[in-house]
Amino acid sequence: MRGSSRITDDALQAVIIMQARHTICYVPYPVHAYTLTMPAGICALFHLESRADVYGWYAQAQQQHYDAGFFMIENFYADHATRLYRSVGDGMQGRWRRETPTPADDLRCPVEEELRHELERLQSAFISEWLFFPADPQHRQEVEQYQARSLPLHAFNVQSRRLNQLDDSQPIWRHQSRGCDNNILHYLQQCWPFAGQELFLWPQPAPLPRFRRYDELDIPSMKKGRP
Repeated sequence: MRGSSRITDDALQAVIIMQARHTICYVPYPVHAYTLTMPAGICALFHLESRADVYGWYAQAQQQHYDAGFFMIENFYADHATRLYRSVGDGMQGRWRRETPTPADDLRCPVEEELRHELERLQSAFISEWLFFPADPQHRQEVEQYQARSLPLHAFNVQSRRLNQLDDSQPIWRHQSRGCDNNILHYLQQCWPFAGQELFLWPQPAPLPRFRRYDELDIPSMKKGRP
């Protein structure tokens, strides 16, 4: 599979020491406005960049519908066809799937072994710092905090102690690391199927025809531009 040996030793070390960037979007209530419509839901993302490729973990939920997995976006910052690979399930090991440009199942993980371990470590740290799930020991206390604030719960949620770090001045409450490239989240939300549909929890930069992919756009900066 393409991408299985794309990272040299030097580039791999550069990725491993790089600080991961993250984005969290929480929409407490459905939004219905003249220019914007989106469901209540939550998404969380962290990512690393290496040359033209992007690696990370992405999760999204709407009520009790939930999907998450590790991913690799090949050629995101290159003038070549962009390919999205994602794990089938929430683990790095096991089957992977290619979503774009042409879907393919039962693939091997395209990420180098050393980087796999680093991504798993970063995922664990990210969840521990920001999110909670029903199986977590503090779930009951977190639910009580949400109920006290009359906030809806989803399959996973932002820890209550972190809610005040989200910018809640807009219908989409969000927090992101300095230097995050919002195009990565736009791309994932367009190309990562969720319950048979797209789940957008971020205003789109421009309306995109459903049948066109980012690597087919006439304006490369919509995909390629780094912040």
